Amino acid sequence: MLTVSTKDYGPIVAGAVGLKPLTIFMGRSNTGKSYMAAAIYALMTASYNDESTLHRRAMSSARYRQAFRRNVSRGRHRQVLEEYPGVLDALKEWARAQDMEALDSRRFTVSDLPGEVTGALAQSIRQCLDSFSASVIDRLRHIYGEASGFVRRGKEPMDPWLTISQDDPKLHLNIQLSGGRNSMSEFEISQVTVPPSTYEEFPFAGVLDGDDQRIFLRSFYTLEASVIEQAFVGLPFQSLYLPAARSGIVQGHKVLAASLVRQSRRIGIEPVNIPTLPGITTEFLSHLVTLDKSMTRRSRKDDLEGAINFIENEVLQGRIDLDDSDALPYPKIVYEQTVIEPSPGTFTLDHTSSVVSELAPLILFLKYLLTSDDLLILEEPESHLHPGAQRQMARGIARLVNAGIRVIITTHSDMFVAQINNLLRLSHASSRWIREHNFQPQDCLRQDQIGAFLFHYDQTLGGSVIDPLEIDPETGIDEEEFVREIEVVYDEAIALQRIRIK
Repeated sequence: MLTVSTKDYGPIVAGAVGLKPLTIFMGRSNTGKSYMAAAIYALMTASYNDESTLHRRAMSSARYRQAFRRNVSRGRHRQVLEEYPGVLDALKEWARAQDMEALDSRRFTVSDLPGEVTGALAQSIRQCLDSFSASVIDRLRHIYGEASGFVRRGKEPMDPWLTISQDDPKLHLNIQLSGGRNSMSEFEISQVTVPPSTYEEFPFAGVLDGDDQRIFLRSFYTLEASVIEQAFVGLPFQSLYLPAARSGIVQGHKVLAASLVRQSRRIGIEPVNIPTLPGITTEFLSHLVTLDKSMTRRSRKDDLEGAINFIENEVLQGRIDLDDSDALPYPKIVYEQTVIEPSPGTFTLDHTSSVVSELAPLILFLKYLLTSDDLLILEEPESHLHPGAQRQMARGIARLVNAGIRVIITTHSDMFVAQINNLLRLSHASSRWIREHNFQPQDCLRQDQIGAFLFHYDQTLGGSVIDPLEIDPETGIDEEEFVREIEVVYDEAIALQRIRIK
């Protein structure tokens, strides 16, 4: 399990979050939920925004050959020979001593390799983790601006950290947020297993009598990529962040685009003023305006298509898609209502309710960008939804999780959390009960699929802390935070009822 912890970050004094297939952040406003979500987003996207980290999913054979040619063209082969003298000769001698047919069918660990090779791999991994740390800092600066935007300010000197760790293989990386490089990284490579699939990519197989150093350099790259892959094994291929107030952003992006178009004719004559937006908002809009119906959808499970259809039918009661018939620089987002027969046609978002604008980006990202094992960070999925629609939205989220999408939610809705608890209890019901009560197996959530965390202000510490919430198999997520507020409203109502109306 991946764990992200932090100290003196934004409003957060300290806290840790263990990521589950469904991770829920709860708590009052301004307690750091969005800060932690943004930190996780920075960590997840840093791994594939920085070429030097060689993100694991980029290591398809075609992409790998491109990376190899690029590194060779940059003189990387000379750098390896200078930094790790003798490593390629040691790899060649080791390969010649192996039973190739047996090696092709079994796994071996890094500790089986010669000391020169393991030492070079260890040094390469340290450089990779340093580069990853710097990339995380860059991502946070992109989101918040200067470091002052994400470092907590207080009376005492701050020592801000962001840490990512996993259990198998063991990785622990501290990233100093005040501008320095990571001060401590721990990744034990000796017991990292190199699978046969990696060996099959070794270019020296069958040409062990060759003297071309590039053959063995590429083999070293293959080993290096396999180790790096396992260092970041828990990170998703793609992460998308849908910020709060999506309805306003979506409605306003036309104004922003129109402003740029109006000013485009003045380029070269006078300065063009481009409005600045927060980094997450700009990335969200960038994804939205570059969507294209001709985009090839990556392979997806049928149950993901089913989850998308469920959210459209049960929450939106209509279909969301793109209309590129006007040959605009970017397609229009259109909504077609399906509960009325015959259909009244399609409507652009400026002629629909706020709930359609709120959920349209989610639907489009699910249709054209996301697939299994990706990460979706969704702030306030209950926004603009009637309580009944919130309950259905919770079922839609459960179906996404069961389709393989990893989801992080920030929420203020007791209705949403209560429905998640119902779906947790649903996992203990019989198939017959589930069917008779109009549920589906993909609505069920298991206890081990859910992590919930409460963000709250600590007066003594002068900042927010993060506490894990107990998830009971019988009752679900602890809802005490909501219960307290409900009790306050109830007591207030009782007191007000005693007032005599004149």
